Amino acid sequence: MKHMILLLLLGFSTGLSAQQIISINKDTGKAPYTHAGERLNMRRIGEVLESNPEAYGIYKKAKGTSFIANTLTGTGSLLFGNEIWNTLNKNNGQEFDAVLFVAGIAITGTGIAIAGGASKRLAQGIERYNLDYPPAPAGPETSLNLGVTTNGIGLVFSF
Repeated sequence: MKHMILLLLLGFSTGLSAQQIISINKDTGKAPYTHAGERLNMRRIGEVLESNPEAYGIYKKAKGTSFIANTLTGTGSLLFGNEIWNTLNKNNGQEFDAVLFVAGIAITGTGIAIAGGASKRLAQGIERYNLDYPPAPAGPETSLNLGVTTNGIGLVFSF
């Protein structure tokens, strides 16, 4: 009976520490960050990281860099998208401006590169946060063995 209570307490404490970390899922098509089974968006990540000042500082830098990247990407997309639109709709009388088109592509590419850096910085902040919650220890090793003995069949449960 004492062993069962000990196992239940150990399992309960293991579950609590495992829920504190933020999981980083690198598979595409799934939520990249989850915490206690909940998908995290950028705002929610900030709320979780507030409890760790160092991780929150890294998060704030990543969020600022992400804003700059999104602004550059949007502006560049508007520039080259407008030139594509003007080319497809010749009825507006405007000529194709190659300089704006190339500038738009360059600005969009710069924004995408900066967004990659922001994503890496966000992952660093989450990894810093997770350092405060070491992985839960594996529970006690248990085994259930069934075998043939000289007296018949034997069943051994070890923990």
